[in-house]
Amino acid sequence: MNRYLPYLKSKQAFISVITLFFISVFLLFSFNDYTNQPITDFIIIDQAETQKTVTINDVERIISNHLTITEDNPIILKDYINQNLINYLEQKEFFVYNKITKEKKEITLLELNNLSRVIVFKPNEHVIIKKYILTNDIFKSDYLSFEINTNKYKTDFSFPEEYEVQIIEYK
Repeated sequence: MNRYLPYLKSKQAFISVITLFFISVFLLFSFNDYTNQPITDFIIIDQAETQKTVTINDVERIISNHLTITEDNPIILKDYINQNLINYLEQKEFFVYNKITKEKKEITLLELNNLSRVIVFKPNEHVIIKKYILTNDIFKSDYLSFEINTNKYKTDFSFPEEYEVQIIEYK
């Protein structure tokens, strides 16, 4: 019996090594799947945030570029900005979202005129402050919104209440 003891110990050692090998391979694959998922989700969410930032910057650029015209009448300035802004909003499939009814309506020039205000302020004869404000209508329920899509992520973004773009002109 003593002469088979080393053989049995080496066989047990071999089985233990094989068992540990399979357990470590299993844990490696399990851990690998666990760690890649949050990184992938982070990349997708980062892509969505980038799309949101680019879209907001485009809207701000369009508004600020059109605020710089020499017109100081707020009504004419609002019409001019909205005429130019509506083209971009329709291309990017913006919509008006009602927070109370959860309804999504297609953006139109009339809707944009209801959601926006322009203020022109002259603190002195050499300074003009022009503000374009998205006011979210009188009931504070309608919001200018757009949808962000990536391959695994979809969300709507609404401009915040009283969102504004302001420029200051010095003459």
